[in-house]
Amino acid sequence: MENYGYGQLAVRVTVAGTKITGLSTVGLQTAESYSQQLAAQVIPMLHTEVLTAQNAQVNSVSGATYTTQAYLYSIQSALDKLHVK
Repeated sequence: MENYGYGQLAVRVTVAGTKITGLSTVGLQTAESYSQQLAAQVIPMLHTEVLTAQNAQVNSVSGATYTTQAYLYSIQSALDKLHVK
């Protein structure tokens, strides 16, 4: 679970070998409903970008910098634990 300016976020990463095959948000707690709504819009976009790029090195979503950073950091942390580059 990654802490960020508006709450906490955790992403589960599924891999096959070195390929990212799945991403799912397993934890999302926000301090306010606006942050929850923003995350609901941003996370599907980031999900698609990460699967396309096959890494956590994707562009931040304008207006959702903290959410983007927490999402990507959670993915990178999972990839590091799985020893996937």
